[in-house]
Amino acid sequence: MAKIHHAITGTTERWVFDAERGPVLRSEMVKQDAGTDRIVHEGRTYERGPDGAFNVPEDVAQFFLRQPDWHPGPSPFVNSDEVDPVGPRVRRRQ
Repeated sequence: MAKIHHAITGTTERWVFDAERGPVLRSEMVKQDAGTDRIVHEGRTYERGPDGAFNVPEDVAQFFLRQPDWHPGPSPFVNSDEVDPVGPRVRRRQ
């Protein structure tokens, strides 16, 4: 079994300040989660795991890795369901 993930890659431009040249327009590569939760290949359905990756057989992984924006390995993005929106709880002594 192999792990693959779907992420959209693109470029973005932003202005940064260079100490020698002043304001400079810099082009940077950006990678963001594609939001794919389920894939179907040859009648089989594969669900996205809690780590954001799809655990699929090697032949299925090779098929998807030939497609744009599919990458090997676990997803570098945190699954939004795992994020605690409240944060840690702190008790105060009385």
